[in-house]
Amino acid sequence: MRRTIIAVGAGLVLAAGGCASSNGDSGAAPATTPPATATTTPDTAGATVAPTPSATRTMTTSVKSCLSKNLEVTVVADAGGGSAGHTTENIVFANKSGLACTLYGYPGVSFVAGDQGKQVGSAFTRTPGEKRKVTLEPGDKVRAAIQIANYQNVDAASCKPVQVRGLRVYPPNETAAVFVAQPQTACSAPNQAAGQVQPVTAE
Repeated sequence: MRRTIIAVGAGLVLAAGGCASSNGDSGAAPATTPPATATTTPDTAGATVAPTPSATRTMTTSVKSCLSKNLEVTVVADAGGGSAGHTTENIVFANKSGLACTLYGYPGVSFVAGDQGKQVGSAFTRTPGEKRKVTLEPGDKVRAAIQIANYQNVDAASCKPVQVRGLRVYPPNETAAVFVAQPQTACSAPNQAAGQVQPVTAE
């Protein structure tokens, strides 16, 4: 009797399994494949991971040209005194900023008069000389020699002498000028007893 029950039970189980497989709509949710999960593998302890090229940046620094606003400009007499018909002086550029800067080439120089700083005569001409880039650390000074022609060496009618208040100075490669008080007499006629200027030098 016990064997018969087991046999019948097994038959029922098989029959139920057969019904489930033959019925296309069994009401059970279809099996789904779980989505792939992104995983990260930790770096080995103590290992150095090289940055990717996109994350690598090359930092470059360069010393910029000195700006007029960062310079103190003065005129001092030259120890040599000058030559026949000329007085030699030095335009001194001092770096009053907190950063290094460079100067290269010739400053622009001319006499000016009146409250508006009107140019008098021609601008100083450039004397041939070696141009070298000089770097001014904060507080450093460099100079550019100038020669001022003696107006008395020119006929008064041609010179048209006038009183000037000083010099208008453009540091090399700058468009903003600095006024330096230097009262004197100069020719107001163009190209008469014009001064001369040399490149800046650290010497």
